[in-house]
Amino acid sequence: MFMKLIKFFGLGCTLIWLAGCGLMRAHQEQVSARNNSVIVGRVTADYPLVGPIVVGAWRESENGGARVLAEYSILEATGNFMLIVPPGSYRIVAFNDANRDLRMDALEASSSFPAPVTAGENALIAAIDIDLKKDGQQELLAVGTSVPPKPVAGLQSSHSGALADISAPLFSEAFAADTGYWEGLKFFREGGGNIYCLERFDPQRILVLFVHGARGSPQDWKFAFRHLDSTRYQPCFFYYPTGMSLGGAANLLRMKLEELQQEYFIPRMHIVAHSAGGLVVRDFLGRDGALHPYINTFISISTPWGGESLAKLGVEKSPVVLPSWVDMQPTSKFFAQLYQKPLPESIGHYMLFGYRGGSLLRTNSDGAILIESLLDKRAQAGAREVRGFNESHVSILESVEVFSELNRILKERDASYRQEAAGMLRLQLTDTSVQGDIDSMSSLMLRDAQGRTRSIPLPQSGNVTFSNVPAGEYRLRVRSLRVRMQPEELHVTVRPDAVITAALPLQARQGSICGIVLRQNDEYRAAGLKAAAAVDISRATLRGPGDVRSADTKYAAPDDSPLTQDFTAPGLFCFVDLPDGDYLVELQTASGAKELTARLPIKGWSPLMVNF
Repeated sequence: MFMKLIKFFGLGCTLIWLAGCGLMRAHQEQVSARNNSVIVGRVTADYPLVGPIVVGAWRESENGGARVLAEYSILEATGNFMLIVPPGSYRIVAFNDANRDLRMDALEASSSFPAPVTAGENALIAAIDIDLKKDGQQELLAVGTSVPPKPVAGLQSSHSGALADISAPLFSEAFAADTGYWEGLKFFREGGGNIYCLERFDPQRILVLFVHGARGSPQDWKFAFRHLDSTRYQPCFFYYPTGMSLGGAANLLRMKLEELQQEYFIPRMHIVAHSAGGLVVRDFLGRDGALHPYINTFISISTPWGGESLAKLGVEKSPVVLPSWVDMQPTSKFFAQLYQKPLPESIGHYMLFGYRGGSLLRTNSDGAILIESLLDKRAQAGAREVRGFNESHVSILESVEVFSELNRILKERDASYRQEAAGMLRLQLTDTSVQGDIDSMSSLMLRDAQGRTRSIPLPQSGNVTFSNVPAGEYRLRVRSLRVRMQPEELHVTVRPDAVITAALPLQARQGSICGIVLRQNDEYRAAGLKAAAAVDISRATLRGPGDVRSADTKYAAPDDSPLTQDFTAPGLFCFVDLPDGDYLVELQTASGAKELTARLPIKGWSPLMVNF
């Protein structure tokens, strides 16, 4: 749960001789990213919504005047939001815009985060969660407060699995290749990164998730969507800004898949990725694939498994560098760690590539990527099959032969698959007073009889209903710093075609003091970018009211641990279950020592930021 926060700081060709306007816009984006902070949270509601949700950050006035809107987002359904703001103190407010006029009317439900949110530079403030009540009204903003229209036509939901019209301007090749490549922050502000589906979720069909590559768009997959067996498979796609770091995109993919699990208990999924999209998927699967056991197959198409030498040239020669270029260098730290963790054994990897399109400068290539990179031995070592086609880097996405092969792979992988008999699992909170303590960093960890664990965000209401849960025995734990289950685990049996209701006995925990410990990423700094790298902690000591504690630097919390023990991890320390009061934290690292002060209680999940 916490490593994903550290990695999240990675947010914010034709790789050479790029358009000057694109480089200038990318430079402006990078300056903005260095000066801004990211506020993330979720909006929930205790009633059926009518119309979208507007959630925004209003800057506090220093002289007591009216608050000023700094940034906002529109959600077509309850779910996660992200706001990118300059340094300052903000109040975060959400309202249900039932009549879609972008104006807070008297009869529209509204609510706010209970405390001011202070943003510094290049920071992350998480778990800023807001719950809308049907008749609830916040008092921070006056009735009639409005926000301006968003510039991109066609409102899209940030809810994972939302329906999408692939012909909408947001999904166009022009928007993806321009804004999505050069201006990642603008991409998030106007469209956001998300998983979209072309049809409503059908539990009787197997999901196939398509992931585009650099400067690609969902429209790259039109041919694939037409040639997929629609009687057995349902296509969805992951849409993200491709100039961002590959590791950051992998973390965004993981977050969106976890959200999808909260909505639909997906029994089975295959992933198909093109070009650099394959690197994003491989990074996600290597680090977090074990917590997504429903993923069965990974098909990569024309992926540069050995990196791209032109990216190195771009990093060395271009006046402005994109984070993805740094990662795409063959000798980058991204590639150094990519193959350290193998794919889970249950996931079959199939490598498809093209070999047509060489030029005078790149004779042995598919017209974009060198064959040597497409066939990197490290990737081949973990693949079930490797298959080449007389296609270029682009034409391979519209090849009948290629997609006949893709359909063959899926058919063989699913030949013996039969959807298991399933039931419904309903979890009901026993003590509603703890609802305010359930934040968006809290997760349900469901482990089946085969030892496979799923990580699913815990809704703020604490009440969960999962349909289509395969029949069998399950162990349930809650992973959270704000609430705990007592007892720590719950055992339930799901029976076919039955509704199983179980009590969720959650209790509020005492406070926690956690910190993210970072240093400047040398690889990014050399490229003129500002990005963070995790710092290893050799000792962490807490001194507080009558208490001195040391976090165990050797303790590695299991994936489904309820987090009842103080711990450290690369770039992170956490002391749990502390009474309110003033504390001193002493850190020892290879980069030196530091002391920090903290006071409990802390609103939201706002970790201490420590820079070495």
